[in-house]
Amino acid sequence: MNDAISAFSTNILPLLNNSKLKFQLSNPNVLFIKMILRQLKREQIVSLQLNALQVWPERDLIIFRNVISMTLLNLPYDNLINRYDEYFPNLTCLSLCYDNEVNLNSFSPIFKQLWQRIKRLEIHCAGTLCTHYDTNQLNKFYTLVNYVEYFLFDVGHFPLISMNNCFRYYRSCFLITTIDFIKKLINIQYIHLIINKYDIEQLLDIDQWKTLVNECLQLKKITLQVLGNTFQNEQLMQKVLNIQTEMNNIRQTIKFQIKFL
Repeated sequence: MNDAISAFSTNILPLLNNSKLKFQLSNPNVLFIKMILRQLKREQIVSLQLNALQVWPERDLIIFRNVISMTLLNLPYDNLINRYDEYFPNLTCLSLCYDNEVNLNSFSPIFKQLWQRIKRLEIHCAGTLCTHYDTNQLNKFYTLVNYVEYFLFDVGHFPLISMNNCFRYYRSCFLITTIDFIKKLINIQYIHLIINKYDIEQLLDIDQWKTLVNECLQLKKITLQVLGNTFQNEQLMQKVLNIQTEMNNIRQTIKFQIKFL
């Protein structure tokens, strides 16, 4: 919606007053919202992007009761996210976006507050911080989530942690950390990882994927999406086939695929 108004001005709003058309609002202020709702129906606003640090009065949040997808920018790990449950009763997709790298082991406070309507969880960030300096750190992240079915993790626009930057020099530091995180989504069915072309080798550790499949019994599909043109060499594709074969040996229904964009 913001882009449409920027391109065509507010004169386009009467043309969009159709209950079949659905829109996202990005970081709207109160005046912008009032202007939109003079021309559009509330039920047309189904997606919302908010700065997590901005304080919204209750009377303004109630407007968005039809929202099914919400993006929160730079949500603090200790933020009282459960307050959104009351204002967004139809919310099923939650996307968390961060400008910097994130510590996946610090998401436990957020997980504790998620509500069971959330079926799709997304994290978009500049990468992950290595937590392998503390062998007990993983045990501190104990919250299990049994309702998220789809997890998207987008770190495609930044380089991942290299082996030299990992406290224990794990070659697949990012993958190990990510899979440990995903294991907490005990009923996960679909996993979608977005990375850049320089880091694809880090994600082809067959042993790590096997541990995930053995623990997440509902898992159906894993997609690795690679950004940037890259030469699809035979050795890389053979690794992908080997992972698929190993997964099928564990459970026939699982699909492992890689996409180059």
